[in-house]
Amino acid sequence: MCFPADYSHGRWQLRIGSLLDQFMPDGSATVETPISTPEGVKVADVAWVSKKRLLKIGGRKALSAAPEICVEVVSPSNTRNEIDEKKRIYFESGAKEVWICDRQGQVRFYARAKPKIGALSSALCPQMPNALG
Repeated sequence: MCFPADYSHGRWQLRIGSLLDQFMPDGSATVETPISTPEGVKVADVAWVSKKRLLKIGGRKALSAAPEICVEVVSPSNTRNEIDEKKRIYFESGAKEVWICDRQGQVRFYARAKPKIGALSSALCPQMPNALG
């Protein structure tokens, strides 16, 4: 039997979402966030959207564009190409930052201006640690 994610996947989703809610009270964090993109609906493992942006992109089934922050938590079945593709799609759909959390809880932060260069901190949420463990 093949599982799409391991136990730590949900743990990192919860931790990132909780920290986003704590550090960024002018919006809200969600998990398993459906986002309508030109390439179909994609689901971010975690997302944070400001109250102002949510008024513009909110939808009944899926957001009509990407929230400011989209997070992917890497699963054993994910390939590097899959993660890079989701990052590209989120940026093209309006995300300001895309965060990638590996299976050990290490987070890299990518900005739309430099989508291929991961940073050790977030410009939008500087309090977010890059090591969640």
